[in-house]
Amino acid sequence: MTYGKSPSLNFTFECNPGVTGRKTGPKCEKKKDNYECLWQTAYACRPMSSVQCSIRNEDGSVDDQYEYSPLSKSERNWQARITDPNHESVVYFINVCRTVILQKVARRCPPTAGVCMVKGTKYYNLGTQMHGPRKENGNIYLLYENGDDCGGGKKYSSRIQMECGDTEGEPVYVTMSKQTCVYEFLWITSTACPVNTKNQQVFDNCTAINPQTNVLFNLQSLKKNDEDYLVRDMKDNRTSFALNVCRGLVKPNGCDSKSGVCQHVRKQVYNAGKANSRLYFDDGVLYLNLSGGDVCHHVKKNRETIIQFVCNSRLGGSNDLGKPVFISENDCTYFFVWHTPLVCETQVRTKHLTLEALILLTGYHTRHLMMVLRIKRCIKTNSSYPWVIVYLAVKRGLVVSCRDLKNGGPIQK
Repeated sequence: MTYGKSPSLNFTFECNPGVTGRKTGPKCEKKKDNYECLWQTAYACRPMSSVQCSIRNEDGSVDDQYEYSPLSKSERNWQARITDPNHESVVYFINVCRTVILQKVARRCPPTAGVCMVKGTKYYNLGTQMHGPRKENGNIYLLYENGDDCGGGKKYSSRIQMECGDTEGEPVYVTMSKQTCVYEFLWITSTACPVNTKNQQVFDNCTAINPQTNVLFNLQSLKKNDEDYLVRDMKDNRTSFALNVCRGLVKPNGCDSKSGVCQHVRKQVYNAGKANSRLYFDDGVLYLNLSGGDVCHHVKKNRETIIQFVCNSRLGGSNDLGKPVFISENDCTYFFVWHTPLVCETQVRTKHLTLEALILLTGYHTRHLMMVLRIKRCIKTNSSYPWVIVYLAVKRGLVVSCRDLKNGGPIQK
């Protein structure tokens, strides 16, 4: 955008999702007879295209779950490292499960690119991520397809092989096949490790063992066989959900017979996730992920529902197991929270010791952090256990579990 003749004002609007630009305004620099102004603002950002960013790798008894959404960036792009001599000063910009951010050097990348190559003054779309992660020959890949024309009726595409590592890492350029027009990248990152740890077993029977405390939880009593749970969106009275746990819906009412969640929006009905009984722990919290629903209308991914189960031992009565509450939606992923006593770990004869002085040993100081270590003696009928295992979790409070060292195994709730 240019104003005036001499001197003139040239405005370049650059996408920055983190700022509106109203308070900061443009940054201008005088060059000869005109002023070049750069204005970063969220209003210059196009609507993002995103896809589902998780995958479940089911091989016989193995049920590993992977979640790559932490690598999806809304404020910047990843830049692939090039190990070979880069005489042409090529730059590869990458985003995960969404298109690249048009800012700085990448501001002229094609708007649908998930991988963008910058070579001199030219910008190339090396592929758009059309779907979530895929498994091929025992490896998991992020696939980017339908890029710019490569010649001979072919289009550029890219493949990123994801491997588990110790750090966040970065994508690394490997090679490019002139015959297939496919660019190959490798990304060794901790985000590519299973979210259910090696110590965690995932069962398909509505039970789960907390890998931190070895306590077994059973949510089969939440399953309803005569009716479904009806959950309303308190912010939009036109939307409601029919939901069940560890089984398909009793009354699908227009949804797939395998659906575990059915979304009703006015007169429209959508499968918001297929039923399954695979509970899993993530950072000490129990979840149920119902994926594989109907395709979302605006982000080209399948709808999915994530239910977080939270301990609440103070509900109305012994038969009150709580109910699901709809919290929010993000690109056709629906989040519910369920307060229930079924995920509480019973505490008996608790003694409190204050460990505030140990905070300084962690390498930082904060006046907001209070750590209380609960040491418990586990008591069973006419007997007591000789030892307890104590776990200290700073992020989510304290989790303490009892183990029978004489007979082995956890104590089931």
